[in-house]
Amino acid sequence: SINRFGVTQVRVVRTTVSEGVQTLYHTNPLAQLGVIIYGFGSFNSYGYPGGIGVQVIEETNPIGLTVTGEAEDSAQVVWYQPILGPGETLIGYLVSVFEVISENNLVLVDQYTTMDTSVTVENLEPFTSYSLSVEAQTQGGSGEPIPITSVSVTTLEAAPSAAPQNVRVTATTTVSLTFAWDPPPDGTQNGVIRRYDATVTEVATSTLIGTYEVTEQELTVNSLQVYTNYHISVSAYTVGSGPAATADFYTAEDIPSAAPKSLSIQISSPIMATATWQPPPADQQNGAIDYVAVLTQVGTSTSEEFTTTDTTLNIGSLLPFRDYGFRVAARTSAGVGPYTPEEAFQTPEDAPSSAPESVSASSVTSTSFVLSW
Repeated sequence: SINRFGVTQVRVVRTTVSEGVQTLYHTNPLAQLGVIIYGFGSFNSYGYPGGIGVQVIEETNPIGLTVTGEAEDSAQVVWYQPILGPGETLIGYLVSVFEVISENNLVLVDQYTTMDTSVTVENLEPFTSYSLSVEAQTQGGSGEPIPITSVSVTTLEAAPSAAPQNVRVTATTTVSLTFAWDPPPDGTQNGVIRRYDATVTEVATSTLIGTYEVTEQELTVNSLQVYTNYHISVSAYTVGSGPAATADFYTAEDIPSAAPKSLSIQISSPIMATATWQPPPADQQNGAIDYVAVLTQVGTSTSEEFTTTDTTLNIGSLLPFRDYGFRVAARTSAGVGPYTPEEAFQTPEDAPSSAPESVSASSVTSTSFVLSW
């Protein structure tokens, strides 16, 4: 039955229970329960209350503000209509959404008004803590809002919305690369980063070297080729993979493993010659190459060294009618590779470059003389 006593609405429920521990529960946590227990032998013979002990069971949200649904960017909360005072009329609810920066630092990010006792809060950030509070707006009576306590909620995780930062190489050999990176910026990780997914390919051939799942912010890849360009793509994974960061890096140089090819000498004058050659095979250059050439004059200790980035070298200031030897090697930052076999050549003859010396003449007869030099 329902009775009115002043402004208080009372619902009386009678039920028969056995001895032992009983729990009384009301669907509206704002309701107050009054308990009277009578022991009786029959429905017509009521006695006095026996031994009774009543204990209040505390609820997490005693007023019924409850989170019923969470997503990556939204949450649904429900609550019960509060008991209104004399002359009060409910005109709506104000729902305030605060982002929890720290225990004592809450930032208001949104507010909703509704007449319903539930609302879906949207446009939230993934894996972020919020505090949601509800306030009943009334008119009449005291006119003061009726606060309904707040509730905390953490949105679900999502894939990161940004890529790892500062992809770099921290160690390099001729056949290995150690990659490292920083996590996506704060506020874009959208959850707990459980691993990083990486892919490494050779740039020139698009050959897949491997795919890797690592829990650290570092990856070492071995069995690579000398001085070869490799491409890495790496993304962070929470409940899904986020955007990938990419970069290209070379393995270290090594000494060239082959000599230049097709060395030839073209003599253009008694004092000038031109040397030409072809680079070593590409897979044996082992780096960015230039060239070191050595010219020697046969029969002397005279030699001259040249460096060039071209495969053609003009050799000047030679001496006419001399025998020379020429050889060339490729060089990287790691050192000089093997030289070509020495190419021998001879400069052609030329007119003498000075007059005879010690010229003298002596008379022999009145009509002849002897000239010597």
